[in-house]
Amino acid sequence: MPLYVLKKEHEFDEIILERRLNIIVFTVCWSLGSKMIFPTIFNLSSNQNLIHINFYRIDLDENNLELIQRLNIVRLFSFIKENLLFC
Repeated sequence: MPLYVLKKEHEFDEIILERRLNIIVFTVCWSLGSKMIFPTIFNLSSNQNLIHINFYRIDLDENNLELIQRLNIVRLFSFIKENLLFC
């Protein structure tokens, strides 16, 4: 599966309710951690053995303040399953 970029909050709302495994990576342009993890996530999203997993990226620098506040994102590496946040 390709790596999808989510830009709108309603896109996030739609995928979070799916019963599939969704990996969502929150990134910011200034973070060294974001820059280091992104190539790995990109490679995983291209792996044919992982086609049952959807990979998404949300750039927190791009109009996602409402989503950050709603999900109470305090770390870039946050895990969300069925609308529950695990840090």
